[in-house]
Amino acid sequence: MSDSVWQRLKDEWNSTYPALQLLGVRVDRIEEGFACLTLPFKEELTNPNGTVQGGIISTLADAAASLAFLSLLGEGTQVATIEFKINFLSPVWEGEMMAEAKVLRKGRTLGVMVVEVKGADAKVMAKVLATNIILP
Repeated sequence: MSDSVWQRLKDEWNSTYPALQLLGVRVDRIEEGFACLTLPFKEELTNPNGTVQGGIISTLADAAASLAFLSLLGEGTQVATIEFKINFLSPVWEGEMMAEAKVLRKGRTLGVMVVEVKGADAKVMAKVLATNIILP
């Protein structure tokens, strides 16, 4: 994909993905086989312990994985997550979270991605292995 296609994909995700807009997720960077998304800390995203709820972190990571895979596919292609494993390594109490996703393998119909969710101090808060399928 060209830089203009990646920019269009970035702009599209930043403006037309309702769930990500609701959370405040921002697509920062897309490259070949890579995507970086950020999410600012908001009290509304926390659990009773005051840390960011795990499902919110999972959503951020899942979106990053899908976008990294899409960066290797043709325009108009859609993908869906079919497997997702997350290890929560440290709670998020404050600051911006960043999900960096890399494609480990792209096959004919499946892609496998690894995602690291980091806190503002660059400490890895969660590690993810995700599998997406290319939709017909």
